[in-house]
Order: sequence, then C-alpha cells, then structure tokens
Amino acid sequence: MRIPANITFNDLAAIIEIAFEWCGYHLYEFKVGETLHEIGQFIEVPTEDEYVIKSIRGKTQNSGKDKINKYLKKYKRMKFVYDFGDDWVHDIIIEKEVNKKIEYPVCVKAKYGAYPEDCGEHGDMKRMKEEQN
Repeated sequence: MRIPANITFNDLAAIIEIAFEWCGYHLYEFKVGETLHEIGQFIEVPTEDEYVIKSIRGKTQNSGKDKINKYLKKYKRMKFVYDFGDDWVHDIIIEKEVNKKIEYPVCVKAKYGAYPEDCGEHGDMKRMKEEQN
C-alpha cells in the first residue's frame, strides 16, 4: 500500500481498518521501535487508563496528533494491534520511499480476503479457512 507520509497514526489506523473492511469500533495501538530489549514507543487513542499504564510502559503518544513520518525516518517497521479481545496483530514494514507526492492511499497488492470483524480469535480463523476449502 502506498500512503502519504504526513498522515497521523489515527489516519493510518483508519486506512488499515478500511482495507480489512472493519468498522473501526475497537481500540488499537501502534508499537514503534520495539525490540527484544526495548519496549518501544506506544501510540494509541488516549484513554483514562493511559495514566495507569503509564507507570508500566511509559507515556503513550496520541495517535490523533503524532504523524507517522516522525517515526518512519528512524524505524522501518512497526506493529499495529487492533481489537484487544481478538488481538489482531499486523506487522507494518516500510519497503521503500516513493519521492513523489501521494495525496491519498493506494492499494498496490492484496492477498486473501478480509476476516469479518469480531469473528473470534485465531482458532476461529483456522475453522473459517477449513470451511472455505
């Protein structure tokens, strides 16, 4: 997918949710700079719980204010976690920068269909695949 570099993480979450045909009514977070030895930076929609979690993992950044280009200069990979009940984890990898102005997201390549929102955890996904075959 090609996306503009100056969008917020909230915009990126909306793009991903549209690509998966999800409604966007679950919480999400991005994890940037996470390694085996570093917890990384959390970027999410601020909630009241942020102040409880803050002592455990540090201050989270506001996904509606932070722009992705601030982080992508240093990090070429991040995680996107959607729906903390079903725990959809996506690896986002920057493959290359395009030096022309991109005004809106463009899907370059897609594989497989989107799983329905709230279809359950990974065990349910396996069952759904088996039913399709």
